[in-house]
Amino acid sequence: VIILVSNLGGFNQTILLDKVFDNANDKNYIISISSSTDRINKPGQPLYNTEKKALRERSNSLSLSTVNNGGPRTTLLSVGTLENKKDQNPNKKLLSMETIVSYIDWLIQQPKEININALSLDIIQNGR
Repeated sequence: VIILVSNLGGFNQTILLDKVFDNANDKNYIISISSSTDRINKPGQPLYNTEKKALRERSNSLSLSTVNNGGPRTTLLSVGTLENKKDQNPNKKLLSMETIVSYIDWLIQQPKEININALSLDIIQNGR
């Protein structure tokens, strides 16, 4: 299992995914951690959002390539705001690191013939 966790600017997280994928084999499983901000346009951060969208698209492309041609399983795990950003988000419900780890473990435990392209986790802020 290869877990890519980074906040590399200049689309380097996507480039890193390509390099790892090119050197991986059918026995490897690549999980890229990203931000769920790729699904929205955050004012003041257009490049960050674009970089995360590029990572999502590339990860999906590689994942579908594996389904059709073999290769390492590839999943993009997009997460909302994590508890390590509590100071910047004092009134927001945040994801715990334990929650993220439990979903990574769940992904790893899935049958090898199942390829999960992407998984997005966000906490509902205003329950009814």
